Amino acid sequence: MGSSGGSYEDFACDGDRMDGGRNTLSPHQSRDDRSYRTGSRLEDSGSRRSPPSRQESRSRRSPSSKQEGWSRSSPPSRLEDSSEISLDFIDTQESEDQWSNDQGLSRISIDRADDQEFVPWKEQLSQPRWDPGKEQLSQPRWDPGAEREFGDYRQQNKTWGEIIDSPSPPGSNKSNQLEKRLSEEPPEFDQLWKEAPESVLVVAGSMVQLERAGQPVFGVVRWRGSVGDKGDWVGVELEDEVPGGGTGQLQGRTLFTCPKGKGIFVPVTHIRPDPRFSESSVSAQEFGSLDCPSLPGVFPPHPPVPDVTKVAGRNRGIQGHQNSCYLDATLFSMFTFTSVFDSLLYRPRSQNDISQYEEVQRVLRDEIVNPLRRRLYVRADKVMSLRALLDSLSNVSGLMDQEKDPEEFLNSLLNQVLKANAYLELSSGQSSHTFQLFVEKDPDLIVPTLQELFDQSFLSSRVKLTRAPPVLILQMPRFGRQFKMYERVIPTQILDITDVISGIPRQCVICGRLANFECPQCYGEHEQGLQSTAFCSQCLRINHQHALRKQHVYTKLESPAGLKVDCKLPRICMELVAVICIETSHYVSFVRCGDSVRSPWAFFDSMADRKGEQNGYNIPELSAAPEVESILSEEGAARLREDPNLPLSSQAKRLISDAYICLYQSVDVRMYK
Repeated sequence: MGSSGGSYEDFACDGDRMDGGRNTLSPHQSRDDRSYRTGSRLEDSGSRRSPPSRQESRSRRSPSSKQEGWSRSSPPSRLEDSSEISLDFIDTQESEDQWSNDQGLSRISIDRADDQEFVPWKEQLSQPRWDPGKEQLSQPRWDPGAEREFGDYRQQNKTWGEIIDSPSPPGSNKSNQLEKRLSEEPPEFDQLWKEAPESVLVVAGSMVQLERAGQPVFGVVRWRGSVGDKGDWVGVELEDEVPGGGTGQLQGRTLFTCPKGKGIFVPVTHIRPDPRFSESSVSAQEFGSLDCPSLPGVFPPHPPVPDVTKVAGRNRGIQGHQNSCYLDATLFSMFTFTSVFDSLLYRPRSQNDISQYEEVQRVLRDEIVNPLRRRLYVRADKVMSLRALLDSLSNVSGLMDQEKDPEEFLNSLLNQVLKANAYLELSSGQSSHTFQLFVEKDPDLIVPTLQELFDQSFLSSRVKLTRAPPVLILQMPRFGRQFKMYERVIPTQILDITDVISGIPRQCVICGRLANFECPQCYGEHEQGLQSTAFCSQCLRINHQHALRKQHVYTKLESPAGLKVDCKLPRICMELVAVICIETSHYVSFVRCGDSVRSPWAFFDSMADRKGEQNGYNIPELSAAPEVESILSEEGAARLREDPNLPLSSQAKRLISDAYICLYQSVDVRMYK
């Protein structure tokens, strides 16, 4: 898929189009040949510029012209046989009159009949030109009385149709009463069925379409039932406000709540399922013969798998379709064997959520996550329903069929649609669901671990976490799909985040007692990682007596009150649960199949194989990944660091060379234990 990130707009300024385009020149018009609409404008513009000399004026006038300042552009032979006279307005010099520069007229045709020229503005044209030796002619002044008289005449001579159709002035009693009556009347919608079909299931949360004078209106059902003499009715929260819309009240009873102007009540015969979010018109047979029914309810993650070969095979996982690998790999990593993201499935809708929140949550939970956990298979048309919702409800376009990146999908789902609480709160005041690792390449570091890159990124950014996160979504230090900061990176199974959390007590790197100071410039001198930057008061003083460290700048650490100096301080760590990888625009994932760091790992590909050609379908596959367990162990990582060119299997090479996102979870916040 494409890359994420913001885009910039380029602005250009044309030297000939300044001041709102009023100085734009016609392609066939030079600056010294501009035309004017009337002779009076010619005089106005001439009065504001240096007048031409008499010799220039005479040379520019045609001897046969009857009016000064004009010249015939057509030859005499054409004038005798043509029914038109073509005249050119010739400006003697470049004008500074911006009004006239807008006109762009270089030729005006005037009808002629019986050799009599009819010029409506002939009296104006016959006026003498401005002479520098004479005093400027005075222009007629505007007469407000005459204007009022003309306006009264127009008003008195209006036709009945004009008087009836004329709008009432804003603020008039007639206008206010009409607006009030329209706002109080409930909106009317078209009846779409004589009887509601039994095959159409309409419940709270269903996305529906209504029609108003033949125009579609969309909303979500918030209530269904009967009140008083009304039969089978539904309450709908519309996407947009309508005149007369309410807040969810019917006959004095509050049946649901929504923003003012969006709540309406109609019979069931007035709604139909929203075609924008209906399942693909492609039949289920085009995705294979395997059934994939919805599973409402609450399902825990798939049980731990001691032997991946017992659950591995074809048609396992999420079936890919139309460039969906970025989404398939991400969803499989987030929900199959871990519950750390389950708050997305069960958080109740709040007032700040969008009206389609419950529908998105239902599709994600009942159509995708529950079947995945129960049967380890999700058909592609189920995922297409979620893609259609996200594509229409977020500003991330192209989610239906275009290549995308996992962070774009996460931004659409977590940030814009479900509005999940941010997983990371930074000391800079920012919050986010993901964290991009930014580091400067160390030429001495050939095969770094993710722990080293994590520490370096926080050290260089000088920010810290304000609290321990429940989830850590780390984007690897690479830009796009091709450029990678390091050719190989070893994911760290147990990520130590103690030293990046503000206010957490830390140990002195030298004596092990409670640390009081932090010196970033001492990074890596005594131990590896950010742990090497923490000192107690005594060790800080001794360590910085060295000539090379006297100029170091250190800061005081905040520690909870009541802690003993020699107490044993726990470390805060997070466990790796999945790695999303990319190779040649195709995303796959490595997933830990259990709750323990000793659990085996599996490799998932939503498009591992394909049956048929254009009208065929993809076959997802889950396979065991035994070499991944070896690479992630301390012994395997040490061997790879000693020999960066160590031969690896295709799966192991994919893990350390193509890692794109690593998912970590906190053991203390898991929903199921």
